[in-house]
Amino acid sequence: MGQRPLLKKILQLDYVALMGSIFAVIAAGSLMFLAVILAASEEPDLTFWLVMAITYVPILIIAPAGIAAWRIWRVYDIFANSTEAPAVIERVSVLRSTIRIDYRYTYLGKQYRRGAYVVNIKKTRAIQPGTQITVLIDARNPNRVLIRDLYV
Repeated sequence: MGQRPLLKKILQLDYVALMGSIFAVIAAGSLMFLAVILAASEEPDLTFWLVMAITYVPILIIAPAGIAAWRIWRVYDIFANSTEAPAVIERVSVLRSTIRIDYRYTYLGKQYRRGAYVVNIKKTRAIQPGTQITVLIDARNPNRVLIRDLYV
């Protein structure tokens, strides 16, 4: 359905994708910093490196990167396999760096209510209750929805 959003746009808007990416990058940077410090030491502790490889890398780098990749794939999948429908914003809640947008839409005669957490940026702060928007509905699962207007 239409042009898929740029990766930059997804990371600017989607809270889960952004946080997963940031966490993975910070964890990888921290590991590299530790590697430099350990390499500079006179007697590197290989046991420490083994523990780091077994625990730190999968938990603090691969898992958040995987979550970010899953979310980015999901946005692309909804853009590729969706139906557009009108929706109405019911409530907007600002939670520091996050905004929750609650909205309702109708698909195949059934009314749905959903919410989306997005990053608190100028574009998302402009959304007000009562505003008409366009959503993308995954025809395979009508509960999987994106606010199209934010991504295009």
